[in-house]
Amino acid sequence: MQPLDARIRALFDETREDPSAPFEEENFLQHLVRPATQPIDDSFKGKRFKNRFIDRLQLELGICLPDDALEKRWRFGDFVAYVEERRRKPAVNLRMAQKRLQESKGSDVTLLLILNLLLLPPLGVIGAPWAYLYLVLPLALNALVVGAKIKSIRYYRRLVRAMETPSS
Repeated sequence: MQPLDARIRALFDETREDPSAPFEEENFLQHLVRPATQPIDDSFKGKRFKNRFIDRLQLELGICLPDDALEKRWRFGDFVAYVEERRRKPAVNLRMAQKRLQESKGSDVTLLLILNLLLLPPLGVIGAPWAYLYLVLPLALNALVVGAKIKSIRYYRRLVRAMETPSS
């Protein structure tokens, strides 16, 4: 089994937009995307690469990182030490993952669907040709929200299962 810093570096390189790009230890998450000139959280692309890296890291190492840890600017060595510290607390990680799974199953999607059922039918009664546009756009947005919710639930289920399964 390879050392933790090598595993994290391998995950980092696999997730980066350009694995051959120069890499600095200072604020290493910044180097997930190219160019690394603006803060990674200031773009959708940066957030997508950062979330992909964090999700893979959590699944492969059986940890669940708190939100405040994801907002910090990490040096690579400090991040490795923090992950090692988190790995020594499996019960805390499991509780956090279970809590996030329950939050993912929250009722906000149910509320969204109920509001749609109450508000959208009157638009269809109007009968104007453009009224269907008012039906399609909210339903498409709802599909995106529900899809994201389902993806989140599936991810946290996999994470909880990975943490509950004893590693060999």
